Amino acid sequence: MKARLGLVLAVLLAGGWLAWRSHRASLVESRLSVRDFVAGINAVQPDLKLVVAKVELVKAMSGESAKSVLGFDLGTTKASLTVPARVHYAVDLTAPDPVAFRYDRPSRVLVAEFPEPAVQAVEVLFQDKRFVVEPGWGRLKERSGKALEEAMERGVYASVKKDAEAPAALSAVREKARPVLARFLEGYLQRAGLLRVEGGVEAVSVRFKDEPAPALGRRQD
Repeated sequence: MKARLGLVLAVLLAGGWLAWRSHRASLVESRLSVRDFVAGINAVQPDLKLVVAKVELVKAMSGESAKSVLGFDLGTTKASLTVPARVHYAVDLTAPDPVAFRYDRPSRVLVAEFPEPAVQAVEVLFQDKRFVVEPGWGRLKERSGKALEEAMERGVYASVKKDAEAPAALSAVREKARPVLARFLEGYLQRAGLLRVEGGVEAVSVRFKDEPAPALGRRQD
């Protein structure tokens, strides 16, 4: 009898505990709501740039790391990193009257002077990088190589941008952009019926600011 009574009490207690737990769970409610919004716009500035050239390159860097403990040489870890990059060059057309035009009547050449091309954006394609490490004899490849990799990656963007802004690079971009801009303007003149017609423009010559003015005049037959 006592055993049966104990079993009944145990069942009642278990049922009561489960009911209390279920009731407690229904009393506790948690909601999470996240909203995103623009906190404020300080200013909207006009920014009109015409991309005139795109350069794709592979940047290569190398580095080494020496380490010693209590005067005991653990060797020098050497590493190399190669990563593709893409540089975009553009001319800034934001200023009022950014392009100056001059028409030379004897030669019928329209000279268009554009702002100097400049680096508009640099893309570093780290997803396609290649990293090779040669750890020192007493070094761990994972640790010493990782430190070198991170150090070199931090310098890739600035190094690519510096190379892209070198005078030789900008000179090459000007020569690539010159015929592109000339065709761009000639297209408008062609549609307007002003290109290579009687009394119209025979050709378009593109130059950039700070370049010496071209020698124009009547053509020699």
